[in-house]
Amino acid sequence: MEQAFVTECRDLLREQYLPKIERCLERLDDKAIWWCPNPEVNSVGNLVFHHSDTLRHWMVSGVDGAPSQRDRDAEFDADV
Repeated sequence: MEQAFVTECRDLLREQYLPKIERCLERLDDKAIWWCPNPEVNSVGNLVFHHSDTLRHWMVSGVDGAPSQRDRDAEFDADV
């Protein structure tokens, strides 16, 4: 049952969610991805970093049990 859950989640991420995210990001140029209207909010780029690291952390640590190498502050400090 656990393996079926992991397989279903992986398939949803690869086949449905990732293509949707990629389509949205393709519509933005680099300036738009990293734009913030003020210091109190996050850019799209920071949110993408944050969510990808959250997912990686969940999959690596939560499912596989491996130690996490996550640097959460860096997810929000990036301004590539």
